[in-house]
Amino acid sequence: MAADADVTQEVSVARAVEQGATAMGGIDGVVNAAGIVIHGSVLDVGVADWKLVLDVNLTGTYIVVRCCLPWLAKAPFATIVNIASGQGLLPNTPNMTAYASSKGGVVNLTRALAAELAPSIRVNSVCPGMVDTPMTAGLQREGDRYALKRIAEPMEIAQAILFLTGTESSFVTGAALAVDGGRTVH
Repeated sequence: MAADADVTQEVSVARAVEQGATAMGGIDGVVNAAGIVIHGSVLDVGVADWKLVLDVNLTGTYIVVRCCLPWLAKAPFATIVNIASGQGLLPNTPNMTAYASSKGGVVNLTRALAAELAPSIRVNSVCPGMVDTPMTAGLQREGDRYALKRIAEPMEIAQAILFLTGTESSFVTGAALAVDGGRTVH
């Protein structure tokens, strides 16, 4: 089941959530994975681009959660996993201020939602380092910045998400799980 939605538009998201919930007989988990990055210094990234990054990465996450809550409230063991970033934990890469700020917001949105929605809905975030995806295709891929000396494969991030949505993590909520090959400690 696939449904198109613009995560920055609540009506669009609500329509897609309704279609998905109807097709699947409800919603018991959400993974917020929409995200964009615009590179540039504070002087180079204009207010319109700043707002776009925040709208997609942070406000979009909020809108999806908001639209899914009526369904999640009906599901036992419901979970939400928000994809943040290592940049949201340790913003140490120049020219990524908008992205790092938005992902730091996702980390704290996750924590606030975890406190608000407990005990019926668990909310966590995954904070990847650089992952080999089309979004990072044009970026410098310095594995040396990571303790494990490489960037992540998408499946490694998916496994962390799977853990946080499963019963193995039943006592985990409000966590910002760094899946970054040691970037935030290296």
